[in-house]
Amino acid sequence: MSNTSTQAPRLRKADGWLAGRCKRHSDAADLVKRLHYSRGCANTSVLASGLVSPDLDLVGAALWMPPPPGSAKWVARKYGCSSSKVITLSRMVIEDQVPKNGASFLLGWGSRELRRLGWQVAVTFADPLEGHTGGVYLACGWTRDGESSAAPRWTDPEGRMRSRHSTKGLTVADMLSRGWGRIPGRPKPRFIKIL
Repeated sequence: MSNTSTQAPRLRKADGWLAGRCKRHSDAADLVKRLHYSRGCANTSVLASGLVSPDLDLVGAALWMPPPPGSAKWVARKYGCSSSKVITLSRMVIEDQVPKNGASFLLGWGSRELRRLGWQVAVTFADPLEGHTGGVYLACGWTRDGESSAAPRWTDPEGRMRSRHSTKGLTVADMLSRGWGRIPGRPKPRFIKIL
């Protein structure tokens, strides 16, 4: 017989927890910029979803957007759908005080909403440099499907991660002259969710 008083609290809709679409992309983006290790995100998203506490505080956010065209085509070929029906989970953050199933609660709502909107396949990555293994994705029915190539990570003097897009056309010398730091990359596990 287990002692329920020692188990971690579970987030439940019945207790007033809600997941849904954020009114503005900026609401989710502000939380992402504060909590995500990259300290940044895209200026737009197809879906910005949030996790709201019983006190009506935004305590989690997920940003969904189309992946780069090459990635979308690869996923579409492998899973038999149109590349225009592939979406990526770009960023997800949860406040530390949220019960441990908060991420799965938010991901579950997002998956159902994306299916309703006509998306067919979702893709995301876990970052081993940050200690992420992708366990939450596996717990939510995602499937591990290989890994990315190892790409270096660049950070600006404020510690914000610079996207690959922002480094296009720049040489290593250019980036170093801007004060950016280079961190060797590691392959990232890729996870797929059939919606």
